[in-house]
Amino acid sequence: GTVHFTGELVESACNVTTDTKDQTVDLGRWPTSQFPSTGSVSTSKAFKINLENCDAGNYTIRFDGNSPAGRPDLLAVKDGGAEGVGIEVLDLSNATFPVSQEISDPALVQVGDDGKATVDLKARYKSFQDKVTAGKADSDATFAIEYR
Repeated sequence: GTVHFTGELVESACNVTTDTKDQTVDLGRWPTSQFPSTGSVSTSKAFKINLENCDAGNYTIRFDGNSPAGRPDLLAVKDGGAEGVGIEVLDLSNATFPVSQEISDPALVQVGDDGKATVDLKARYKSFQDKVTAGKADSDATFAIEYR
């Protein structure tokens, strides 16, 4: 028998710009009364990921980080901080980015003729328990944008 392997090596299809590669999104200060029950949310804060030197095509986006147990739709806040709340990352149409899951929506990465693209997103706090306790509510996530 014979096995034929095919493929191609190409230049990187896109680069994240320096100004958005490592960023901080300030979600603000909220009273625990903003979260009276499970599913309560804060106001969203917009942020973007700018891309350059992109080839036209299809891209996937994935955010990786820790999630609260049983809540893959949220990023967990760091230990020792607020409890009962996580961070939800959304696109502009309010579709949630589940943690560690690739999203392949062609509308998210639209490459212009100049090879640039902007991925517009937003984030907010969302309670996953009926009782939220006060404390720092910070989290970290990495992201990957891959050409398909």
